[in-house]
Order: sequence, then C-alpha cells, then structure tokens
Amino acid sequence: FLDVCMGKRGIPLHYDVFFKALLSPDKHPKRLGRLLSQILGQPVEVVSSISNEGTKICDKGSFVLMDIVVRLLNGEIVNLEIQKVGYLFPVKRFDCYCADLTMREYSRLREAHGKDFTYDMLPKIISIALFETTPSELSVDSSTYIQHSQMRTEYGRALNSVHEHYYVSLDNFAHSMHNKPIKTELEAWLMLLNSVNIERINEIIGFDSKFADIYKEMFEMTVKPEELIHMYGN
Repeated sequence: FLDVCMGKRGIPLHYDVFFKALLSPDKHPKRLGRLLSQILGQPVEVVSSISNEGTKICDKGSFVLMDIVVRLLNGEIVNLEIQKVGYLFPVKRFDCYCADLTMREYSRLREAHGKDFTYDMLPKIISIALFETTPSELSVDSSTYIQHSQMRTEYGRALNSVHEHYYVSLDNFAHSMHNKPIKTELEAWLMLLNSVNIERINEIIGFDSKFADIYKEMFEMTVKPEELIHMYGN
C-alpha cells in the first residue's frame, strides 16, 4: 500500500475498481476496442455499452451481474470479465452469462421483427475471461496464455454457433514473458493488466505512449486512499 502511494510500485489493471473505470465502454470505447482487437486477433470497434445486469428468471432468483458488456460495430456482443481467483469462475458460469445475453438479444429481436424474425439474426456472443490465477480446468502448458473455445463436431468442423469463449491466463503470460522484452501490442496490454514492476511500466509506456494516459488516470485514482484500502482489503 505504501509503495503504491510513494510511486515505487505500480497497480495492475486487473483490480476490479481500476479495470471497470479505465476500460469503461462509455468513457473509453476506443481504448477498450484496442484491447479487444488484440485479444480477438482482428480489428473491432465498440459502439455502445449494454447493461451488465442480466435477467431474473424467477421471483426468488438472483440477477446475473457481469463486468463489461458491449456491442461492436459488426453487431456482435462482447462480455469481458476479470477474475483474480480462477476457481471462483468456472466455465459453467460463463455459459450462464452467454445464455443470459443470448436470450436478451432473442427477446429484443423478436419484438423488433415480429413474424419476420429468424434465428440467423442472433449476433455472435463473445465472452472473454481474464484470470490472474488460471482455474485448474483450464490448466495447460505455462507458455499458453490465450485459449479460444468454439463449438466443433467430432471431426473438427466448426459450427456456426452463437457462442465463443476466450480464456486469458495472466499468470501463464507472466511466466512466458520472464526476462523477455515487449514486442507486440498484445504483450503490452497483458503486461499492463498484470505487472506492478516500475521498469515494466516504463517499458510499456516506451512501447506506445498511449499507455501513459492509462497510467496517469490510474495514479490519479490512487490519490483517494479509500480506493486503495478497499482494493487491498479485498
């Protein structure tokens, strides 16, 4: 806590309060679009945010509450989640999030198009989970830090499913980047999400000066001690 206040230690962006503020789709859509483009491996543009509060399917049920949900220019929907403790976020939980978003889109499109509605109108729902600690069910070789899941047949044929999942293991990324320089924008983003080392932070800013704005906003937030105390208390 004191090292952060004195500027001797950085703050990883995977802390919830910073993650949601600095990648806000309403305040920073272009910034968020850059991160999503790197993870998805293709240029995307964020056009609007979607309520992160899901539907309540029964009177005694609870609401599904997601981190960041956005609609892209091509109509696809992305749900971006950040998780410090991997085992608290199993793959089945991700399936529930995707199901909720799918049914919300189904209801919206049915109401808008009526009898002309077809299931082909449903947009792709892309879910991305960023893990500080990889859950055991996703454990692979430590050099692998992004896993992409989509529906396929037993013969390997990809199906045109609505759902796609991306799992990003920040612990595996840190291991694979040990003593290695940053060479790509994806590496710079994942290092930003994960590293508190001041030398690494300077390297990230040197790689692309646009990252300096993120760190500036982040450290301005630390002026409020209650935010940091809450962060370390969790």
